[in-house]
Amino acid sequence: MRQVSFIILFAMLRMAASAQTAKVDTVRMSLQQCIEYALTNQTVVKNTTLDAQISHRESQEYTGIALPQLTGKFEFADYLKLPTSLIPAEFFGGEPGTYVPLQFGTQYNGTANVTLSQLVVDGRYFLGLKATKALAELADKKVEASKIETTESVMKAYLSNLIAAKRAEQLSANITSFKKTYDDTKALFQSGFVEKVDVDRLAVNYNNLLAEKDKVDKLVALSFYLLKFQMGMDVNQPLALTDSLREADFQSVLQNAATPDANNRIEYQMLLDSKSLSEMNIKRYQVGYIPTLYAVGSISYQAQVNNFDLIPSSQWYNTAFIGFNLDVPIFDGLQKARQVQQARLSLQQSENDILNFQNSMNLEVANSKTDLQNAIASLDVQKNNLDLANEIVTISRKKFQLGVGTSLEVTDAESSLKDAQTNYLNALYDAWVARIELEKALGTLSRFYQ
Repeated sequence: MRQVSFIILFAMLRMAASAQTAKVDTVRMSLQQCIEYALTNQTVVKNTTLDAQISHRESQEYTGIALPQLTGKFEFADYLKLPTSLIPAEFFGGEPGTYVPLQFGTQYNGTANVTLSQLVVDGRYFLGLKATKALAELADKKVEASKIETTESVMKAYLSNLIAAKRAEQLSANITSFKKTYDDTKALFQSGFVEKVDVDRLAVNYNNLLAEKDKVDKLVALSFYLLKFQMGMDVNQPLALTDSLREADFQSVLQNAATPDANNRIEYQMLLDSKSLSEMNIKRYQVGYIPTLYAVGSISYQAQVNNFDLIPSSQWYNTAFIGFNLDVPIFDGLQKARQVQQARLSLQQSENDILNFQNSMNLEVANSKTDLQNAIASLDVQKNNLDLANEIVTISRKKFQLGVGTSLEVTDAESSLKDAQTNYLNALYDAWVARIELEKALGTLSRFYQ
C-alpha cells in the first residue's frame, strides 16, 4: 500500500512539474515592439505580402515568353487494322469511275519531333512585360498600405489598453483612499460623533467604486485580447505592456500639417500606378495593329515497320525545316478601335480619381487638424479640472475629519474627482487618436516602423 501511495505521489509531482514547465512566460512589449510584431504576424499583412510575391513571380513568368521555346514530342501507333484507301480502278485497267479498296502501310509507326520557336517581333509583349512589372510594384504598395492600416489598429488598441489600465489604477487609489475615510467615519459613528446616515452614504459610494473597479478590470482584460488580435498574436499568450500613458507634443504634429503632400500617401501612389496601367492599356490595343513575327524550326524522325522493333534496329527517316510565322492584322471589324476608346475612358476615370483623392486628402487633413486642436483644448481644460477636483477632495476630507464638514460633501467631492479622472483620460485618448488620424492623413504614420 505504501508503495502504491509513493507511486501516486511521484506521478502527481511529475504532473505538477510538467504543468509548471508548460506554463507560458509573459511577453513584455513596447508599442514599437507590438507594431513590429504585427507587421510580421498579422494575417492581412502576411497575405498581401504573399500577393506581392505572386505578382513578382508572374512578372518573371511573363519574361520567359521572349526566351526560346523548345518542345519535344513522340508519337506511337499500332494499327490493329490498317487504314483503307480508295484508288481509281482505271489505274489497274478497271472501269473508269469506280474505285478499288486497298490497305497499305505498316502496323507500327513512330514519330519523334523537336520544335524550336523564338519570338522576334511582338509589340504587345514588351508592353505587357512593362505592365507586369508595374502590377508587381502596385502589389508592393498594397503591402505598404496594409502595414499602415495595421500600425494604426495596433496603436489604437495599445492606447486603449493603457487608458483602461490607468483607469483601473486610479480607481484602486480612490478605493484605498475612500476606504480609509469610510473606516474613520465608522469609528466616529461608534463613538457617537456622526450619524448613521453619514456611514451609509459613504458605504453606498464605496460599493459603487468596487463595482466600477470590477467592470474596468474586465475591460482591461478585453483590451488585451483586442491588442493581441490586432497584432496577430495568440490571444491566450500572456502580454505585459512596457510603455506608460503620457501626454505628447501634439502641437508639433499640427505644425507638420501646414503643407500636406499627397505623394506621402500610399493611396495616391497607387492611384498614379493605376493611371499608368490605364495608359499602357491604350498602347496595348494600339500595338495590336503591328504584325507579329516568330521564327520556327523543327526536326523529326519517323519509322514504319511491321515488326515491333522501332528502337533501336528500325530505319528512321528524318525531316527538318526552318521558317517563320508572320501574323498581319488586316481588318478586325473595328474591335481594336472600340477597345482603345474604352481604355481611354478608363484613363479619364483614373485621372478623376486622382483629382478626387487630392481634394479628399485636403479635407481629411483639415478635419483631422480641427479634431486635434479641439482635443488639445479639451485636454487642457480637463487637466485643470482634475487638479481642482483633487484639491476639493483633499479639503472636503480634512473638513469632515475636523467635524466642520459633512459626509455629503465628501461623497460629492469623491464623485467629482472620479468624473474628472474619467474625463481627463477620455480627453487624453481623444488627443492621441486625433494625432494618429492626422499622421495617417499626412502619410507619415509609416515612420513608426521604418
